[in-house]
Parts: sequence; structure tokens; C-alpha cells
Amino acid sequence: MDLLEPLRCYRSQLAHDAEQNASDYFEGLLKASGVSEEENAATVKKYDQECQKAKNAKKALSRLRVFRTLLIIAAVVGGLVSVFGIMEISTPLGLGLLLGGIAALGGSLAVIFAVLRPRIRNSAEALAEIEQQAQEYHSEAMAQMAPLNAAFSERDALTLIEKTMPGIVFDDRLTKEQDVFFRNAHDFIDFNDEDSSVTDLLSGRLNGNPFLFCQRRVMEMRDETYHGTLLITWTETYRDSNGNTRTRTRTQTLHASILRPKPFYYPHVFLIYGNQAAPRLIFSRAPGHWEKYSEKQKEKKIRDGEKDLRRLSEKATVDGGNFQEMANTEFEVMLGATDRNNEVEFRLLYTPLGQRNTVELLENKEGYGDDFHLNKHKRATVVVSEHAQKMGIDTSPYRYQSHSVALAREKFVSFQKEFFRSIFFDLAPILAVPAYQEEPVASLEPVEDYPSNQTYYEHEILANAMGDASFLPPEAATEAILKTSLSRRTATEDEVEVTACSFSAHDRVEFVPVLGGDGRMHLVPVPWVEYLPISAVSTVSVKEGKDGDVSKHGLSLRLWDR
Repeated sequence: MDLLEPLRCYRSQLAHDAEQNASDYFEGLLKASGVSEEENAATVKKYDQECQKAKNAKKALSRLRVFRTLLIIAAVVGGLVSVFGIMEISTPLGLGLLLGGIAALGGSLAVIFAVLRPRIRNSAEALAEIEQQAQEYHSEAMAQMAPLNAAFSERDALTLIEKTMPGIVFDDRLTKEQDVFFRNAHDFIDFNDEDSSVTDLLSGRLNGNPFLFCQRRVMEMRDETYHGTLLITWTETYRDSNGNTRTRTRTQTLHASILRPKPFYYPHVFLIYGNQAAPRLIFSRAPGHWEKYSEKQKEKKIRDGEKDLRRLSEKATVDGGNFQEMANTEFEVMLGATDRNNEVEFRLLYTPLGQRNTVELLENKEGYGDDFHLNKHKRATVVVSEHAQKMGIDTSPYRYQSHSVALAREKFVSFQKEFFRSIFFDLAPILAVPAYQEEPVASLEPVEDYPSNQTYYEHEILANAMGDASFLPPEAATEAILKTSLSRRTATEDEVEVTACSFSAHDRVEFVPVLGGDGRMHLVPVPWVEYLPISAVSTVSVKEGKDGDVSKHGLSLRLWDR
């Protein structure tokens, strides 16, 4: 299979292969598990029937309860009418109201206690029995599915991508050898900052060149708008239409707002690819969403872009700059990498085939179109796509483990298809460049003096897999960014400190002066929340295997007492 034209390869073969391989893989797991699809289908059918019975029973019970509520209202109204009738008993109307009220009160109560109460009780008991039966069928179905559910693993998606796409190999985890290889040979851009924490990571090699997909939880302080109001009143004097002096009371609601910092948390997914091609080249580009434009709109944008390119070329000539416009202006405008620092290496990277592949990718609708940032920094290339922020890189099988073979099959194949599509189109900007697919000149070598058994990325991934609730300070009011540091290394374990960086929340009020309609300044109270940084430190141990409080990537973490 030739990936030198990635989009055409995806259209003609890879999309189909991804679905077929996922289907075949599922059937293989099903056969190996020994689960009987026929027996499971029979149990699931009974479960679905009981669920439908429960749904109908709930509707019937709800109607009875609504009817009871209406009768209670009727009884209350009847009681009130009776009281009014007693007060007016000396009149014919009063006597009629008394008799009518007593009839409404007595009739409503009679129906409630003699008819509705036992029916509601019986219906509730019947519903409970149906739900109990449904739960028993569900438990039976889960027991039938247990071998298959246990056969699923977080490696399923990676194995299928390896089977579908030539030249790609995933690691079980980011090894220390891979980490050092990235740093020493590929100008690795470290992303270990205090305001982010690694929550998942997929590392591997594409034609021998290292890559990693990383997902982080990022904390960012942004301004939050807080609002406050104050109702004011004042008396004003005026003359009416007859010339008389009068006074009146006026009211006005004053509004005020303030901006104060607040922590926000969001996931961030990106791909880093290491390659020796164009080792001094630096450039960046942002999404243009060219797939959304009609042919006419696209032509206009390219014409406008060509004018900008000419101005950049003229400016570079006058100022002694480096930029030189390429002959393929359509590619130039659509890629938008005009901040490049090395024209020779840029042209060596983007050959005519690379240009054509890239233009096709930016216009495509089979994938996600032009939704990606692309940043090349010497021997490291970073791709940040919009679709990856939604899809993520978590391959845990919880999303397709099920009580039903049929449902598991549908969810399994659907997830694997979409996950392959997401990964492929993150790699597509790299695959579009033929030079990026060349074999590396360096290779992994043993690392003797690495400080820990596992990389800090895996430490953070395991801590986040356990959940920040296990590490939060008691007074925390927000999520936490979990940062790890090595305390001690043994032959088999890493002793790691986990620092949970969070915020406490404190209610505040600020008074903002606002001019009122009475001509005076008023202090409008604006409640706001002050977030103050706090942290807590816990100790964990990380080792190979699954013997711990949480496990991922073939490693386990055990939380010690604080």
C-alpha cells in the first residue's frame, strides 16, 4: 500500500479496511470468548421486553398520580367552598355552596382513598416487580457477556490501526528510550508546565520516525464577568397639566459588572512527530477551513491571498528578508506558512507532490477538512486539530463493553472507524509530505542513567486515571492539575510525589459607583468569587503490572496515605 498520496489512499482503501478489520477483529474476540450470541440475544430480548413493560407501567402510574393530584385540588377547593357556604348559610346561595362543596370534598376523598390509593399502591408494586425482573435479565446478560467484555482492552484500537495502516507501530507506553530519542535527535518541545497535566499519551513510530499523541488537562486563568444590581427610589416634584405642583416616587434598577480572574479547565490534544527532514526549517499555519468554500469563494480568497503574497515578497526584497513567493500560489495561500525561515528547506519539504497532497487535504470532506494547526520547529512537527479536541485519544474499552453482543458489535465497529479516521487525519498533514516518510538516520539506544523506571508522563497519566478527587486538598473548590516528581527509585518501582494544584473559593462583594436617575452616585454591590491557589501532596508508587489502585498502559499506581 502506497501512502505517498494519503487522501487518495484513504478514499480507495483505508476507510474500507478500517471498518472491515474492526468487524473481523470483533468477531475473532467473540469466537475466542465462547459467548453464545443466540443465548445472549434471547436474554437481551427478555430484558428489552421488561424495560418496555416498565416504561408503560411508569406512564400508567404517572397518570394515576396526576389524577390523584387533581382530586386533591378538587377536595381543597370543595373544602373552601363549604367554608364560604357556612359563612353565607342564611342565603340560598350559601346553602348551595355548602352542599356543593361538601359533595366535591367528600366525592374527591372517597375516590382518592377507595379507588386511587389502592390502585397506585398496586401499580407501584407491579412496577417494582417488573424492574426487578428487568434487572435480573440484565445481570444474566452481563454474566453471559463477561468473557467478551474482559477480552476488550485499551490496545484494541492501536492493534487495528497497525493492521490497517502500513508503517505505523504503537508502543505499549512511552519508554525512557523513546523519550531520550525524541529529546536528543528531534528538537523535542517539552510541554511539562505547571498549568497542565498529562492525562493520556500514545507513542510509536511511523516508518521508524517517532511520534506521540498527547492529551493534557490545561488550566487557564480567564476573566469572569460578575453582575450586581441595586434598586433605588427617590421622590421628585413636577407640575401636572393643570399647573399644580405634585410629587411622585420613581424607582430604578442600577446595574454594574466587574471582571475578576477565574480558573478554567479544558483538554488539549496534539501530535508531535520527529523527523530529520528540513532540520532547520521553522514555520506555522492555522486552520482556514477551505473545505467550507464554494469554488467561486475559494477562487476569490486565493486572488486576495496572491496580492498579500506579492506585498510580502516586495517587502522582503526591500528589507532584505527571506520570503520568496512560490510559483504554486494556490498552495501558498491555502497553507499560509508565510512565516517560514528557510526558503530552500521549505521547497525541499514541499515538492510538487507534497503541494498537491496538501491542497487535496485542505479541501477534503472525507476527513475533517482544514481544521488543523501545523507548526514545524526544526526536527519536530506539531499538529493540533479541532477534531482531536473532541475525539481525544482515550482507547479504554468502557465505551463498547455492554450487556448485548449486538450492541457491543455496533459500538465497537463505530468507535474503531471514527478513532482510525481521527488518528489518520492528524497524521495526514505529515503523510502528505513525501520527505516525512523517509527512514530515520538515528535509532533507539539503551538508556543507562535515566532517573526513573518510567517517564514522568506515565506517572501523570496514572495519577489522572485515578482521578484528581483522590488528591485534592479538603478546601478545594475547583478541579486540580496533578504534577508529579520522583522521590525515590528502586529496582522495580518509582516512588512519586503527586502535587494537586487547585483553588479555594471565597465569596466577596465589591461596591461599584453608578450614577442613578436621581443625579446621585450609588454603590452597587457586585458579588464575586476570589480563587486562591492551594495544593496538597500525596505519595504514590508506580510499577509494572496491574496490582494497584489503578492501572493503564501496563503500569499500576498505588496511593499511599498522605
